[in-house]
Amino acid sequence: MFPVPVLPPPLAEAVAVVHDLPVDHVAGAEERSAWLAGLRQIVDAAESAFTTVLADFDATGDGQVLHAASTTQSWLRGALGMASGEA
Repeated sequence: MFPVPVLPPPLAEAVAVVHDLPVDHVAGAEERSAWLAGLRQIVDAAESAFTTVLADFDATGDGQVLHAASTTQSWLRGALGMASGEA
């Protein structure tokens, strides 16, 4: 298991904002629909950013350099707890 990196301030703040969303107060079909659409946009934007940074991470061998991981996939599994198929 590799150590999980400390999040830089902009990412830590974004995670905190999403974590603190008042999802337990969403009522009614229209509001739930709007929340789902908005949350999907957040997930999609995060996946896009993740993929962009991951491409650079993989190309430069950062997992191998920082943690002696044999591959980027093994670093993703060890540091981020991703399943093999997802990594």
